Amino acid sequence: LAHVITRWIVGGAQENTLLSSEGAGRTGRWNVTILSGRPRGKEGELRPPAPDARTRLEYIPFLSREVSPWRDALAFLALWASLRRLRPDVVHTHSAKGGILGRWAASLAGVPRIVHTVHGPFVYGTLGSPWRQLARLAERLTAPVTDAWVTVSRRLADDLVSMGIAPRSRVRVVYSGMRSGADRPATDVRARWASHLGLAEGARWIVVVGRHYRLKGQEFLIEALPAIRRIVPDAAVLLVGDGAYHGALRQRARSHGVEEAVRWCGRLAPEEVSDLLGACDLLVHASLREGVPRVLVQAQWAGLPAVAFDLDGAREARGPGCSLVPAGDVRALSHLVSRTLLKGTRGGEAPALAVRFGSIRMVEALLDLYEGGDLR
Repeated sequence: LAHVITRWIVGGAQENTLLSSEGAGRTGRWNVTILSGRPRGKEGELRPPAPDARTRLEYIPFLSREVSPWRDALAFLALWASLRRLRPDVVHTHSAKGGILGRWAASLAGVPRIVHTVHGPFVYGTLGSPWRQLARLAERLTAPVTDAWVTVSRRLADDLVSMGIAPRSRVRVVYSGMRSGADRPATDVRARWASHLGLAEGARWIVVVGRHYRLKGQEFLIEALPAIRRIVPDAAVLLVGDGAYHGALRQRARSHGVEEAVRWCGRLAPEEVSDLLGACDLLVHASLREGVPRVLVQAQWAGLPAVAFDLDGAREARGPGCSLVPAGDVRALSHLVSRTLLKGTRGGEAPALAVRFGSIRMVEALLDLYEGGDLR
């Protein structure tokens, strides 16, 4: 089994790929290789596969997110050469660039089965119209060499079918699996972070987890924060992550007069994020582009109440402790965040989410797809 992904950064698609690769390797039935471009930028490098998982990571020269005809051509040749050497039974591609180049390279290398996962709405809504049309055209042209599509939400599956990219019979919804749980008591984590960030333990902590990128929505919470603090004066925002938009977010906090109430936690390992979620009072997820918000599920597993924008796969990741507001509505966001903080209650259990988004269930569904009959 070979996975192809554009960048090996700290991100939802990469964590999904890592967990599914390790899960397949640990069955003893599969040897797994992840083929990826090198991590670039401020997002950070995701950890390599576990040594006991029969999974290895290889970096592909020239494979990157940015469009560059000559670099993309060299990346394609490198992918093709790697797949000719590995001779996998299945190639499973991820991400827009990795998906297009990887599927064509796999087809020309004679790979028997080619699967592609759509992790987010890259072909609608967030790209400028010419680029969106080009992305749709590329997907339609690549459809003939794709045996099956996997989407991480029903919404994405419906979009693939409605846009004429994939027939319904060859699309499978497989929710993005993840791990849950923290190793240390939340009180210890809270005290440690309070000391590190200079926050009073009695303050109300609002946490946001995500790359600092213009579509991830941290700016909506910063804009809402003055109104929130008028009602909850000790509210503080903890921003986890880094990225190209970091400087703009700092400037926005200054311009709204809330710089002293915002703490910058930087990049954290997935297990550190899990610990921190259990120590906070509320998660806000205001991203404008997400297949299924993984952190929304993880927060609810930790008993943390959550407020999220009502778009993409948020409804499918919603448990009893999660409330949704219209996307981009800062006034509704500030009102609901304030009300949730004043209630001061935990989010409650979400057993259905634990089943739906468990990593074991994801791995089993993917292996069934790899090992099943012909989908064509």
